[in-house]
Amino acid sequence: MQPYSSSSSSSSRSGPAPDVRRVNFTLGTWAEDEDPFTSWWKNRDDLLTLAYAVGMGGLVATSVFIFDVSIQYVHDLPDIFAQLHVGGGRATGLVIGDTAIPFRCVMPIGAGFIVAYLQGWGFSPALKFLTRAIEGVVDDTKNAALPTSYWQVFRRALASVITLGSGASLGPEAPSVELGANTAAVFAPKHLSKRRQRMLVAAGAAAGVSAAFDAPATGALFAIEFVLKSSRLGLDRLSTSTVFASTSVAAGVIGFLRSQGQALGITGAATHLVGRIPYFSVNPNLLTDVLQFSVLGVGCAGAAVLLYEGVRVSEVVLRPLPRWVSAPLGGAVCGLIAFKFPQVQYGYINLEEIFRDSTRLSAVDLSSLLLAKIAATSVCVGGGLVGGLFAPSLFIGALVGDVMGHFVANRWGVADPTTLVVVGAAAVLGAACRAPLTAFGLMVEITRDTGLFVPLLASIGVASLVSEYAEGIFSEKLEAALSGIYLKEKLLFWGAGSDSPSPAMAAAAAAGSSPAAGESAGTALSSRAGSPGLGAGVVAMAVKQQQQQQKTVEAVIATPARLYVRHTLPLEQAKDALIARASQAAVVVDDSFTPLGIVYLDDIEAELVKQELLAEPDANFDRPAR
Repeated sequence: MQPYSSSSSSSSRSGPAPDVRRVNFTLGTWAEDEDPFTSWWKNRDDLLTLAYAVGMGGLVATSVFIFDVSIQYVHDLPDIFAQLHVGGGRATGLVIGDTAIPFRCVMPIGAGFIVAYLQGWGFSPALKFLTRAIEGVVDDTKNAALPTSYWQVFRRALASVITLGSGASLGPEAPSVELGANTAAVFAPKHLSKRRQRMLVAAGAAAGVSAAFDAPATGALFAIEFVLKSSRLGLDRLSTSTVFASTSVAAGVIGFLRSQGQALGITGAATHLVGRIPYFSVNPNLLTDVLQFSVLGVGCAGAAVLLYEGVRVSEVVLRPLPRWVSAPLGGAVCGLIAFKFPQVQYGYINLEEIFRDSTRLSAVDLSSLLLAKIAATSVCVGGGLVGGLFAPSLFIGALVGDVMGHFVANRWGVADPTTLVVVGAAAVLGAACRAPLTAFGLMVEITRDTGLFVPLLASIGVASLVSEYAEGIFSEKLEAALSGIYLKEKLLFWGAGSDSPSPAMAAAAAAGSSPAAGESAGTALSSRAGSPGLGAGVVAMAVKQQQQQQKTVEAVIATPARLYVRHTLPLEQAKDALIARASQAAVVVDDSFTPLGIVYLDDIEAELVKQELLAEPDANFDRPAR
């Protein structure tokens, strides 16, 4: 048999015959022998990335341990001062005249002032902004840039410690994740490619979850679900190995530190969720489990929507205020709620009481506590206090499961109502935080009960799906109400019917009702020569946002449009114009100066980055021409 060649092929092809060695090299099966040094030198960046991931796992785990211990010490400050004969401690409260105010009502207010002061010095970005900053996308916030020093990371972590130690209704998991991700961003070698830097950020985030929950598998799932979900930046051997190495090292280090800390009597060394859920065993009945826990998923979806929309409303009301006003105000409202419902404040002990059914509360009292927790969490987030939604979501979901257990546990034949509590906690976490895989993995890893597989899958799946649809319907009505209250130029931003034109439109009409006249007045930007086909992207993006209402009303309030652009303007030129005018948004108009919608700078930059990434050659997909 003759070897295959281009001349023997039945189909003629232009160009030389493919080089078999070249193809084998691309596939990673280079046939010729290489000395070890040459092989190492070719893969030095991969080895360096793995080495940094291992070191990052240990560093993040140590940081999270100090973070947890510090929260407990801040919480115990009144008792520490009492030992120094300053005040009477938590048992007495803050005594003003003849009145004693519980510290749980006072400390969140003080925390608000301190957090506002720290934020004035600058924080490291949240995780969602950090990954976009690595890709070169500039978001609509002064903190949405790569951290330049570890002091930014430290200030955000310190703000979280003070927030949670004061008893605010937030959780430590998101700060632990951001601590890990930002630490990785600061210490990652800058000569590495952006792709490898993002791998290290994912490794840091995974280490943060692993250390916060003592759940390494959940940390890996979280990194895959949130950071490595891009098809071009994730799920190859290097990225998964990086995440696995970091999360496993973090689990080992945090376990060692906590065991040694408990042996030494360090307060707060045992602050984690593992061991707080009582052991139980579920006898699986697939059909019954799917039906029963799907109903539970619907109830959890409702709670998740209330939490999400409550946070949005709180942000609209409080975020326009100066931070030194909004943060203490959010802490004050949380303190007032905590005066009646102490369980709303941070602390795994409150969650443990629900899991173990030791509260002995009626269904009515549990429902009241549920609404109080949603309100307290919403005002804390809206006010700008620093914390996460993982722990509040777990608490809210546990309450939903407990409430349903009062009504249906006996009717459904559920032997242990704790099943509803645990599954409900995971369902709200998955729906509210958009993390179904993380929620599933967390509960399986913590309980170590494979009998929960079907209940968790059914409940989390239904909760995520129902909350997505319910959120869309509820958001439309909420957007309309908030738009009517806060937006004056509805015609420009939302395309709502209006008989009278806005002042900007009237000025443009007075100038000649043409783009050229508007440009001469400094209110419009005419189209210049640019790359063909890019101009349509501006109007398509604006119309899509207008139809789907992707931008929230609070984003519109925070980013006023000071610029008009033609619908034919190329994206690159639209970006330059927005940056030159220091504007985060622009109104897109047609040739008759009729508004078509609004386009945002961060969306333009994201689209440009996407086009650049799609244009780049990829060794995994773009094979040499044959």
